[in-house]
Amino acid sequence: MAVSLKISYVLGEFEIEPDNRRLLRNGEQIHLTKKPFGVLLYLIENRERMVSRKELLENFWDGHEVYEETLTKCVGAIRKAFGDTKEQPQFIQTHWAEGYRFIYPVEERQSGFEIERIRGVKIVVEENDEPETKIEEPILLPEKSARRNSRLIFAVTSLAIVAIVLGAWYWQKAKTAPAPIESIAVMPFVNQSGNTDIEYLSDGMTETLINSLSQIPNLNVKARSTVFYYKGKEISPQKIGEELKVQAVLLGRVVQRGYDLKLSLELVNTQTQDVIWSE
Repeated sequence: MAVSLKISYVLGEFEIEPDNRRLLRNGEQIHLTKKPFGVLLYLIENRERMVSRKELLENFWDGHEVYEETLTKCVGAIRKAFGDTKEQPQFIQTHWAEGYRFIYPVEERQSGFEIERIRGVKIVVEENDEPETKIEEPILLPEKSARRNSRLIFAVTSLAIVAIVLGAWYWQKAKTAPAPIESIAVMPFVNQSGNTDIEYLSDGMTETLINSLSQIPNLNVKARSTVFYYKGKEISPQKIGEELKVQAVLLGRVVQRGYDLKLSLELVNTQTQDVIWSE
């Protein structure tokens, strides 16, 4: 399952659509091959700092040995697309023998939020007609706007997670009768994104899932205060089962890749430590 924030970057008369891999100038597409487009996007996303040549080579050439000239030509292709020059840069500034930095003011446009499940079911939530947030490099998103956007992502994500997990639980109950799962602990989702801003989002999804599952008749769901004692601790499902007296634990991991949040879920039998279900 993927949660996507649909976004584009506006740079004066230019616009970049990351999802469609398109660079536009006054609405007309400018040809830019895959590698230069990726490097351009990376520089924009990290515009608050200088990105070293080594970092770019490792990220876009997978650590393979390439000539430094390869990266230079790649950046040259980006400059050509913008009509930029190395001597008087407006978009990409060269730090001699060190790296590059994107220096043009960037406006981020956010058009909506989307959850897409593997089986093709898609939920889309469009934002209200509110003023767009303009970002002059290197200022970050205003706190109010960031929280509003995160609430939208959180609300839609929670609905999708509850639907998936409830369906899995009922499937397991029917398949394993007459010994259905009667007790479960939803463990705090692990934030593997490296982004601290995602931490409260993963905690919020955990809490919402606990509240939703607790509505199922004859299912004992451990409280938030109980399971959050284990947050950040490496404990086996079997040990958790023994301590909390539950038959199953639900484990979740959140990984951020660009503007996608990848969520992995596992329902584990605490006695056998077998994976009952995963998504």
